[in-house]
Amino acid sequence: MTPAQAQYAPLLVLFGIFILRVARGGGRVRDVRIERLWIIPAVFAALMIAMLSMQHVDWSPALVAVFVVALALGGGAGWIRGRTTAITIVPETHVLKSQNSAAGLLVVMGFLLLRMLVRDYSLQHATQWHVSPTSIVEAFMMFALGAIVGRRVEILLRCQRLLAQARAASTAGGVMPSELSEERA
Repeated sequence: MTPAQAQYAPLLVLFGIFILRVARGGGRVRDVRIERLWIIPAVFAALMIAMLSMQHVDWSPALVAVFVVALALGGGAGWIRGRTTAITIVPETHVLKSQNSAAGLLVVMGFLLLRMLVRDYSLQHATQWHVSPTSIVEAFMMFALGAIVGRRVEILLRCQRLLAQARAASTAGGVMPSELSEERA
């Protein structure tokens, strides 16, 4: 094992533990508390702001554009992952339930693999592109922030639609199904 490969060993171990944990708990049905969906994106955004303020980033227009593109691409990736999450509601109690899918896990693994490949390539060619390696890492963090926010927003919107359906069904006074779920496009 070369020294360059040895530096990745702890990261690969952590990555493996993360994947096993997500895979183990991925199929579990969990309650969704829409009033708490903002917490993780807010904490991650605060960490990003703190990190950027400590790095003394050169806020060139090109870097701002890269950050905006990374946020947008991350938001799209998060939206896709959010669409793979099954969401149901118990109409009598209006309790929302979610269940991650194997497709969602594959999306996450695919983006992490892509990040590793692009990161290594971009860090090797940073001097040719006249970009700081720190800026490249920060752009990947912006992608992650966008993915977190995109997923949470998508889940929030679907939960609100399901709540509206359940409220409409209960005010209609008809026979309510035991569970409502949204058809995924």
